[in-house]
Amino acid sequence: VFQFETEHIRKDGAPIVLSFNAIVLRDKHGEVTGATGTATDITLRKAAEAALSKSEERFKRFFELPLIGVVVASADRRWLDVNERFCGMLGYSWEELVGRSWSDFVHPEDLPKNISVITAAIEGRLDQWSYDKRFIRKDGLILHVTTSGACVRKSDGTVDYFLVLHQDITERTRSEGEMLRQRQFLREVIDASPNVIFAKSRDGRYTLANRSMAELYGFSVDAIEGMSDFELVDRDEAQKFIESDKQIIETGRTYFNAEGSHTDPATGQVKYFQTVKKPLIDQQGQVEAILGVAWDITERKRAEEKSMRLQRQLLQSQKMEAIGQLAAGIAHDLNNALAAVVGHLQLLKLGAADAAKSEHSIDTALTGCKRATSLIEQLLGFSRQGKYNTTTVSLERVARETIDFLRKVLGAEIEIVIEPPSKELFVIGDASQIQQALTNLIINAKQAMPSGGRITFRFGVKQVDRPERFNPSALPGSFCVVSVEDTGTGIAPENVDKVFDPFFTTKTQSNGTGLGLSTVYGMLQSHGGWVELESELGRGSEFLLFFPEAKGAVREVVQTSPKEVQSCSGTIVVIDDEPVLVELGKEFLTRAGFKVHGFSDVEEALQWYRRHWAAVDMIVLDMKMPGMDGSECFHQLKHIHPDARVVMLSGYSQDQAAQDLLNRGALRFFQKPLKYPDLVQWIANTLSSTRAA
Repeated sequence: VFQFETEHIRKDGAPIVLSFNAIVLRDKHGEVTGATGTATDITLRKAAEAALSKSEERFKRFFELPLIGVVVASADRRWLDVNERFCGMLGYSWEELVGRSWSDFVHPEDLPKNISVITAAIEGRLDQWSYDKRFIRKDGLILHVTTSGACVRKSDGTVDYFLVLHQDITERTRSEGEMLRQRQFLREVIDASPNVIFAKSRDGRYTLANRSMAELYGFSVDAIEGMSDFELVDRDEAQKFIESDKQIIETGRTYFNAEGSHTDPATGQVKYFQTVKKPLIDQQGQVEAILGVAWDITERKRAEEKSMRLQRQLLQSQKMEAIGQLAAGIAHDLNNALAAVVGHLQLLKLGAADAAKSEHSIDTALTGCKRATSLIEQLLGFSRQGKYNTTTVSLERVARETIDFLRKVLGAEIEIVIEPPSKELFVIGDASQIQQALTNLIINAKQAMPSGGRITFRFGVKQVDRPERFNPSALPGSFCVVSVEDTGTGIAPENVDKVFDPFFTTKTQSNGTGLGLSTVYGMLQSHGGWVELESELGRGSEFLLFFPEAKGAVREVVQTSPKEVQSCSGTIVVIDDEPVLVELGKEFLTRAGFKVHGFSDVEEALQWYRRHWAAVDMIVLDMKMPGMDGSECFHQLKHIHPDARVVMLSGYSQDQAAQDLLNRGALRFFQKPLKYPDLVQWIANTLSSTRAA
């Protein structure tokens, strides 16, 4: 009897496997006479066996995956089989794990969860699961894994075995724990900061806020996160925040606000802040969020305001001190100038011998008036408060004018040397304040040289990359430097750091109040610069004044006044409380061809203007008048006709009155005493340009 299997091809071409059971037939002598048997079609069985073999092969390969720990466990908690990776994860050999209960290796805190899952699977309530748990390795270390399991059941529904996969997440868990600790640390840091720290998404919602921000706005941190600006502050303040955010998103640039304010609605208290907002860029280069930091500058601002008030007081006090020291020289020059004017006017009144002498007397009187005017302008410069007349200033020219002004006071025993710069140096500033600072330094130098000596002026340019060390508001760049050096007694080392302090002085009470150098310091700071001092006892002192250079500035072209003004047309209104000046202005303007209406009464002028404003081309208005001053009159004129063209005149202006009117639309400011031909020519040129346009 024998068995065998053979493969055949059916008539239709399909393969078929047959199993043969055969019996050999023999005769009585034992010789084979034939065979008989049966053939069974086992094609399907063979296919099933092949499929099972492949399945077992795939399972074997899966079981030996090098990155995943694979376990086959029984319903009674024993490990039936484990792969090499799982052994390595726990640090045990295959023999040490197979047959052992997995409850011996699971972390005690995670064991209840593990048991509840297996119990649910055994009871038929669960077939698959996935969760994180911990094992205790052979070396005592903790192994964090993600467990994914499935229940394999018998035909009756009972559990045959469990197939469980374990992914080692120890490093990831450690990293997540570290990240969580870092996040908590950063949270504590930003909450400990007195500065307001926040982050916002592109759609304007706060994604981060620290405790300082919560205290400022009266919300909790959790409440702010998710808010918009309109939910946090009033509409006007929110709109400002949104506009700056839009600018950051569109440009991708950091935004800085030097001063912003917030009013507490409950107390009405105003706080001031400086704010920096920085764009956070994603991998595509787009702004995905905005990070902001704001710090409270309220106390600093109040201190600065207090300091500014003190500086103004110091400036005023120092101006009075300087004027007192200059009074004798000014009185001498002013009397000389007026004597020439009065004397030659008296000659004209008596009747000159000829036209040439008359013209000479007139020219001499005008020259005397110019000298008197120059002295008055100097005094007005000393009396101004703040940077009233900010223009492009030539440092060498200002220095020379100051020295010429002081020569009579200094006397012959003081020699002044000016070393001209290689190029003309320009700065943006108030010429009168610079003159005052130079005056203070010259007077100090004179007092340091009681027996005479030399004062040397030098000029230069220096590149400074970190000027904030000397002046917080200074910006890196090119600085013009004025050196004022004397050959006086010098300053003691212990006093060098004190000389710029207000009221500090080593002089007797009759020689100074200790305000001069502090005034110099304040002037340089307000101009974006600073002052440095080098001094040695017995060898003199050198003051170095640093000003930001005004690059690209050009020399102002001074034009002489023409004796005759070209004939003009137009209607001009002159308003001045001095009838003599009204008539004088009318005379000059009428001679030039203008139609002129003059008023010394402001109310009368306004009544006339309400009826005839359409015919008026320009108004010449004095600032200082009784009753209604020039500022109020200007407001009334603009109320009648918003496009009224107004020129302001004054013999003396205080504070920012003139600049305020220029900011409100006045065309030009002329200082009295006027050079009337210049005024007439300017009006003619301005109207001509307007009509051409």
